[in-house]
Amino acid sequence: MKGVILAAGKGTRLMPLTKVIPKILLPIYDKPMIYYSLELLKELGVNDILVVVSDTNKEMIRDQLGFGEEFGVKITYEIQKVQDGSGGAFKVSREFLNGEGCALLFADNIFIGRNLNKIKNVVEMNMKEGYSTIFAYTVQDARRFGVLEIDKNDVVVSFEEKPENPKSNLISTGLFFYDNTIFDKVDKIKMSSRGEYEMAEVNAMYLSEEKLKAVVMDNEVKWYDAGTFDALLDASCDVRDFN
Repeated sequence: MKGVILAAGKGTRLMPLTKVIPKILLPIYDKPMIYYSLELLKELGVNDILVVVSDTNKEMIRDQLGFGEEFGVKITYEIQKVQDGSGGAFKVSREFLNGEGCALLFADNIFIGRNLNKIKNVVEMNMKEGYSTIFAYTVQDARRFGVLEIDKNDVVVSFEEKPENPKSNLISTGLFFYDNTIFDKVDKIKMSSRGEYEMAEVNAMYLSEEKLKAVVMDNEVKWYDAGTFDALLDASCDVRDFN
């Protein structure tokens, strides 16, 4: 299976750092942020990876990563020319995927832990059963995230973006495994009130088909949305302690 890393964001929450360097090249302890994305996908068995970049950050990212030799993967690049959301960024992967399913990872999502081989097995089983997979994590305050409810078989039964009164403390991370119907759904996305095409709408389509399962991270894995200064610091400290 191929992988797509979305790395074209402006990183506005991390200004003024991101005026100097793209968000995904900011350090998490001893490595640039995107190194963790590449290492995660490789550990999950994904070795052919598209990195979606912007016009402004493409040269710095390409200079840093090359074409993947250092990581034992193959890296291809595409440019998101218009900043029109995660769905818009994903659309530029059409030619690369060529009708295949994929792993999708938001580049500012950091996973730290030892439990990833078990996760890989669960994803493979879901695919065999016809399910796409959303990676989930338990937090204390779910109001800032996409909130999930799942049944006893880990099938997602509800998904709500940033609810004032969350139905659970289980939230969607930025890692997904989609089947080969992904572009049938992406092509149906409508622009949101924020003026963006959003992958959350794709998840809603899988949900309506009852074809979306969750893999819930256990306490052996920590997850960070590394788009804030506090998250950068906390993730760096955890990487240091984990090593």
